[in-house]
Amino acid sequence: MGFKDLIKNVGDNLSKSIQSKKINDEMIKKAVNIKKKVLINLSLTELKEVAYLLGMGNLEVVEDYDLEKGFVKKRIKLDKSDYIEKIANKPADEVCLKLRYIKKTNLADEIEREVDFIKKDADKKIKALYQKNNKEETEQEDMIFSNILEGIINEIISVRPEIHKNEKGYQTELLGTLKGALPKIFKKQKISLVTEYKLKTNKRLDILIQVDSYKIAIETKYNLSPSGSFQRAVGQILEYSNFVDAVILVQYESLDNETGLENIKELKNLIKKPLKVIANGVILT
Repeated sequence: MGFKDLIKNVGDNLSKSIQSKKINDEMIKKAVNIKKKVLINLSLTELKEVAYLLGMGNLEVVEDYDLEKGFVKKRIKLDKSDYIEKIANKPADEVCLKLRYIKKTNLADEIEREVDFIKKDADKKIKALYQKNNKEETEQEDMIFSNILEGIINEIISVRPEIHKNEKGYQTELLGTLKGALPKIFKKQKISLVTEYKLKTNKRLDILIQVDSYKIAIETKYNLSPSGSFQRAVGQILEYSNFVDAVILVQYESLDNETGLENIKELKNLIKKPLKVIANGVILT
């Protein structure tokens, strides 16, 4: 390696280090915002308890310097936003541990899911910086994700639903099947299944499944044949795809008309993430 090549190599590594730090800083900032979003659901009393459990002591008593008396303690008034700001800057795993201690398991789970997702995204970006050829790893990750998706789909199509008059009845039956089956399929993986999952946009997913750090949204419909129903589904799925790795659209009734099939093709072209459509137990795409 010549001197010029050596200088270029040093420059490239320095550039990668700087970019890597930017990615990590951005991840930390996003994690803080996630914690703030979740912590707002706590009362002031609960926030004080979490702060105390985190070893932050009484935040409303501070030490000040007086010219005559020297260091003295004085009380200050803090509101919810002040406590949220201070707690959100603590490590996510510590915050989650204390939330579980005060019986706020659902909030701890939400923080874990969201932070795991952004960590995975940051790790991917950093890996891409340092790997000249990551084709094998990408193929391996794609295969893992494909197997996860296939496992979920197989369970969905295995459901032979009873007669339902509306979407809610079918959704309840499907949910029961998935809750019973997924822990058996993904024994060595961390699984989370949430209904009516609230996105940052305040819209709600019917079902959100997370296996390790892969997120799959399931949107259930009774019948997509009417054009209005399809257009609503398009808007929902396009929005959901910004927050998950794949979307599964499940319709209770069969879909065997030309218009419905054309609609599915149109939706497939619009969405950038993997999309699977199932109607009455039949995989359409």
